[in-house]
Amino acid sequence: MIISHNGPQVSTGSSQIAAFNAMYSSAIGIDVHSTLMVACFQKGEFGSSSFTEEFKESGTSLNAIRNLVIWCSSKNPDIIIMESTGIYWKTLYTELEKSGFPRDHIIVINPRILKPLKGRKTDRSDARNLAGHARMGSFTNSFIPKKDIRELRSLWASFQQIKHQYENNRRSLLNSLADYGCQFANIVSNSRGVTAQMILDAILTGDTGDALKKRIREILDIMSRRPGRKLVAGLDQICEAIESNITPAIRMTLQMRSQQLKIYEEHMKKIFDIIKVMVINSYKDQYELLATIPGAEDMSVIGIICIVGDDLSSFSSIKKFSSWSGLAPGNNISAGVSYSSRITHGNKYFRRCVLAMAQACANQKKNRSGLGNLFQRLRERKGYNKAKVAVAHKIVRIIYVIITRKVKYAENPNDQSLAKFRMDQVKRAISRAKVTEGLCVKSETSNQGKAICASVCMTQLA
Repeated sequence: MIISHNGPQVSTGSSQIAAFNAMYSSAIGIDVHSTLMVACFQKGEFGSSSFTEEFKESGTSLNAIRNLVIWCSSKNPDIIIMESTGIYWKTLYTELEKSGFPRDHIIVINPRILKPLKGRKTDRSDARNLAGHARMGSFTNSFIPKKDIRELRSLWASFQQIKHQYENNRRSLLNSLADYGCQFANIVSNSRGVTAQMILDAILTGDTGDALKKRIREILDIMSRRPGRKLVAGLDQICEAIESNITPAIRMTLQMRSQQLKIYEEHMKKIFDIIKVMVINSYKDQYELLATIPGAEDMSVIGIICIVGDDLSSFSSIKKFSSWSGLAPGNNISAGVSYSSRITHGNKYFRRCVLAMAQACANQKKNRSGLGNLFQRLRERKGYNKAKVAVAHKIVRIIYVIITRKVKYAENPNDQSLAKFRMDQVKRAISRAKVTEGLCVKSETSNQGKAICASVCMTQLA
């Protein structure tokens, strides 16, 4: 029996017990905004259906938040609840944690869960509603990792944002070159490579004709002496492709954007080096365990550690962790009809890391891992994108097991699942086909229209 409060006295023969409705006797609900925070304190007495209520408004400067935390401490609530409004809740959460409140007593919820009706919304009513739900225990706590992981999260978000800006600026630069007839992107296999950067610098110097050709020849001579450096085009093809009618004013702006890309690259390298040192120093064991997953690269493993850390005790099951990641099938059922099972919204940085690992498994051609075989099986049935997301979902479940149990990923050395799957396809095709004497029958068995041809030549029908 859960002992709470706020209920009438119920007679049970010779004694009386209280019929309780709430799980906590006191709670504070805080409505968080960018410039204002409104807190509501509620406390109920044992055996009484009434409760006391008190409000406090506060600014969002650090000193104002600290004063609000002191007020919260003076009330000694059983639980504190707030909405995860943007980034504004983070400072308040940190200060509450510093003041001695246990992390499991500071609840952060998604604002969409308790969204009020239109026309019945005020700051005080929101805070009162939060406090009431907190006392009743009717909330779902968000996953908030410990402090050092939150710091790594912030650094990783900064790294990803700079990387996103870098990719956008590079794409825009290549498009601008194409606008003036320079087909630079068509002569290099990797526009971010060393050779590509040297050719791009030669284009932006303003040389044309024989002078440009001479510079390209020098670049090719330098790169030919390095092992593994090959271009998709020769000298004449390169010179023909990069000829353009770029005006001096446009060239100047392109030079500035090229310099900006180099600054982005420098910043990305510095931030990533800082993150990697912090991860290796604090979570080396977890890093080595996650690196055993097929398709796990250095950046993906570090990103996963930065987002989830080494403690997944907030998730009571592997299904809840998969749902949080946003890579598990969703539910959209009404009146017994399932309208969609599309994946839900999860942590975008975590999803990127896991999808990168799934993409690496999809790119395996020789010596496929078990996840690579899984991708091929699902691809032949469901298509490329669905197979990739399904493999990512499988990787999420593997990550949960590795972090919670502290074990390595063990690959099955005798995995014949792909060969068995294809043999079963052939058998099903033959069994479904209408076999006639001396006839080659084609039977389509995949959603993408891939045909398995079963040639059966029978001299005698049973």
